[in-house]
Amino acid sequence: MSALVIVVSAPAPALFVGFTTAVALALLLERHVVVPTALGRSAQAVLGGSVATQVDVDGWGSVHAQLPAVLAAGTLTIVVAVAMGHLLRRHGVSRTTAVLASVPGGASTVTAIAADLGADQRVVVVVQYLRVVVVIVTLPVLLATVFGVSAGRPPVPSGIDAWDWAYVAAAAPAGLLVGHLLRLPAPAVVGALLAGTLLMLTPPFDAALTPPLVQSAALLVIGLQSGRGFDRRTLADLRGLLPVAVVTSALLVAFCAAIAVPFASWAGVSSLDGYLATSPGGLPVVLAASLDSGGDAALVSVTQIARLLTVLLVMPIVLSVMRRRGS
Repeated sequence: MSALVIVVSAPAPALFVGFTTAVALALLLERHVVVPTALGRSAQAVLGGSVATQVDVDGWGSVHAQLPAVLAAGTLTIVVAVAMGHLLRRHGVSRTTAVLASVPGGASTVTAIAADLGADQRVVVVVQYLRVVVVIVTLPVLLATVFGVSAGRPPVPSGIDAWDWAYVAAAAPAGLLVGHLLRLPAPAVVGALLAGTLLMLTPPFDAALTPPLVQSAALLVIGLQSGRGFDRRTLADLRGLLPVAVVTSALLVAFCAAIAVPFASWAGVSSLDGYLATSPGGLPVVLAASLDSGGDAALVSVTQIARLLTVLLVMPIVLSVMRRRGS
């Protein structure tokens, strides 16, 4: 009962309800929630657009002064994650697979490049997914017990009008298109974040807000999407790797929680923003938590996206050097 209270009282409760429902159906009843790809991407685009409504131009500009802290935290997290990943090699996993499975940088994006870089995509999928699960499961507990954050802190907008609905109708599809055309990492979220920011610069949308009902529906879909693949077959296929994968994921979450305080002090933000910014995975999840808790959405999104871009740009080069030295 206490666990249920924590989940329901945490920021973005719809997300956690969707996640726990999907996991329960998969594990207990062996039934998988079907989330159409288009619906999942649309929900993530709504989230990206929602984040954009919480950040003004001055907010984005202030991140410029925080870039040293952002880059340092991202680099340190990647280095520690890769070091922890070497524990996977004791279970017969190749170096390339261990590195890609461990690095925090967008589970779907890293999985997509795994095969091209010579990694065992199945292992990468499972370990990356497990870390996202650990992040999701521990997030409401950490927010409620460590940071003292509960749902309902941001004021509920009282004047939702036609322009707010028009904003969502424009930002989400525009974001999907931008993400696809520019081949962005986490294209739905990042594309809608960029498109929404541009829309917020135009007079009709400069005070737009995402209607709470739409935002909650999007978070519910994202939660269902996150939990649907965690089933008995996944547990059985790689049961030998699961203990070490869970332990390394938990240690990485603990490490990010530990560096959140010095990072927050350096960047001049709250410790909650520091943890959400450095959290090792689950970009839509931490953005949703930041949005719902009234945090610094600009810092969280920039830090997470900067780390993701670093992984995509640097990891292929690092793995190429490692392969040459090993041959």
